[in-house]
Amino acid sequence: MKVSTALGGSYKTLYTWNHTYYYFHQSKDPVVTTTMTSYPGRKQLLQIQAYSGGARQTTVKKYFTLDSAGRSVVTLTGTPPTGQRFRVRDSYVSGSGDSVNTTTYGAWKYFTFTR
Repeated sequence: MKVSTALGGSYKTLYTWNHTYYYFHQSKDPVVTTTMTSYPGRKQLLQIQAYSGGARQTTVKKYFTLDSAGRSVVTLTGTPPTGQRFRVRDSYVSGSGDSVNTTTYGAWKYFTFTR
């Protein structure tokens, strides 16, 4: 199974800190779109980590149901601090809504906020 993650709403991307970062204005809510093989009842796990003090801390870990096309669209809301580095990843965890006996992780997408 393949897990694909897209991050929408950024105003630019820039390769920095050894990754491609998506830049968002603080007033703009990022949209995370996940696509994977469709199956009735299947859910995807959205995980967000913040980078602080030289370490990554998980700030969000939540399941979302996929539609009949195997798609999930999640808008990240709130007022994050500018300059804070984040990353987001979607995955399918074995047993989360169906009986596929494997866990598949999508790629991390890195992002930050500016004024």
